[in-house]
Amino acid sequence: MPHKMKTHQGLNLLNKKSKSAVKGREVRSTNRWKRVSQSVRDKYPMCQWPDGCSEIAESVHHIVSIEDAPALAFAESNLIPLCEQHHKWCNEMERGGVSTKFKFLDWINKQENRYEDYFDEHP
Repeated sequence: MPHKMKTHQGLNLLNKKSKSAVKGREVRSTNRWKRVSQSVRDKYPMCQWPDGCSEIAESVHHIVSIEDAPALAFAESNLIPLCEQHHKWCNEMERGGVSTKFKFLDWINKQENRYEDYFDEHP
């Protein structure tokens, strides 16, 4: 008699998280990511934490995660430079199921205005 393997809901959740973590690692290991990440940090060398921070931005955080929006993985408008401490905080919150997007609404608006200003000056 064949044995039917039982699956546990928690295990399925773990597998989904593992797959999304792999996708994130795949993006972050590309030369394209390294160039985009460096470009963002060159433009904004300091941590852009909304509440203020005087640390150097050593990381670039995806405001909307790679898993939620793969098409935005390399979009500078979806990236914010952060120091290690703030990037770690964001990642820990998101691993716990809490979105950090709300923290960056002003940054998103600033980026959109920056592009609007550019297009106003360059019709």
